[in-house]
Amino acid sequence: MLAALPQPPTMNTWLVGVSGRQPGAHLTLGGQDAGNTALYLPPTPGSVVEISGRFYRGGVLLRAQDGGVQAINVVDVEDYLRGVVPAEMPSGWPASALAAQAVIARTYVAARINPSAPYDTCATESCQVYRGMDAEKPGPDAAIAATASQVIAYAGKPASTYFSSDSGGFTASSAEVWGRTSRI
Repeated sequence: MLAALPQPPTMNTWLVGVSGRQPGAHLTLGGQDAGNTALYLPPTPGSVVEISGRFYRGGVLLRAQDGGVQAINVVDVEDYLRGVVPAEMPSGWPASALAAQAVIARTYVAARINPSAPYDTCATESCQVYRGMDAEKPGPDAAIAATASQVIAYAGKPASTYFSSDSGGFTASSAEVWGRTSRI
């Protein structure tokens, strides 16, 4: 007799939209007014959310923003890094390079934690590329686990750890780019 294979968890699907005009526009669920400008699905152990066809660990904060819906992934930093490190460097690079990238990426986001802002960092090249679960790979996952919670600090705070995944063979000093020098 064959044992039954475990079934994936049931996914709840919400069609989210916006009704009304800004400011004060409400979110809608399945075409019905949700009665609020924001909805929060908190992260739980093992939770996964799908946003625009991509899967992310954690929960989601949905906000009516500029006539549309802004989705903010609420995720543990270590799980977040699983979608960042392989998006910022090739997964097949040496373990030491992946570990260095994990520490730099963790430090970068730690320096941007701001409880008064709607989110801490964006998911594009303007911040750190974050591709969610689609990017996860064993090599980067191992590097993230091996360096768990490690950050680079300067004067008791997370250091400025800027990096680029593609410089086209040229770099510039921080003074040229941001008008000031960086310190570690």
